[in-house]
Amino acid sequence: MKYVLAILMILISLNSYCCKCKTISKESEYINSDYVLIGQIIEVTASTFTVKPIEFFKGDTLNNIVVSINVCSIFPKENENWLIYANKLGNGFFSISQCGWSRSLNLQVFEKAPPPPVNDEKIDEIRTTYYFNERINYLETQLDILNLRQIRISNDLRNNGLKKSDFNKIEKSTRMTFILLFITLAVLTLLILSMIFRKYKLVHK
Repeated sequence: MKYVLAILMILISLNSYCCKCKTISKESEYINSDYVLIGQIIEVTASTFTVKPIEFFKGDTLNNIVVSINVCSIFPKENENWLIYANKLGNGFFSISQCGWSRSLNLQVFEKAPPPPVNDEKIDEIRTTYYFNERINYLETQLDILNLRQIRISNDLRNNGLKKSDFNKIEKSTRMTFILLFITLAVLTLLILSMIFRKYKLVHK
């Protein structure tokens, strides 16, 4: 009996330290966030980390953002760049949830060069799939950033009375970049599906 109680206590303890996430759309998180920005992590301590903003998409301009670390927060490393959805806490700190769409912009390790070839066919397949998935994630993030810039430009036009001609030029340039990235993303997705289909045919011959 005491062993059962011990196991239950361990499970309860583990569960209390888990962050239970609910699915949230990018649109909902944008609306519910006080700040949306790209920032660099300049300092990490045991209880906080500091973000130096690079580009704001929502919220007033700030010099630095100090984020409180808890079981549900993100856990970045110094010098990483992040796309961040943050909320202001009452004590002057900010919170950034790991359950949302905040993510590192430094995880695309294969962006500069393709994965090196290996001899084992299974390992090669895994590495190749990982390579394409990383590139897709990178392109998806770039599309999200472009979309956030579009939203910021629209808000600036509405709030600050930007000239319609200036807005149209920026919108056209951003739309073309968005289309090119979307096409690239679609091509990479087709390549992955094609690779998986060929592997499936070889296995089932």
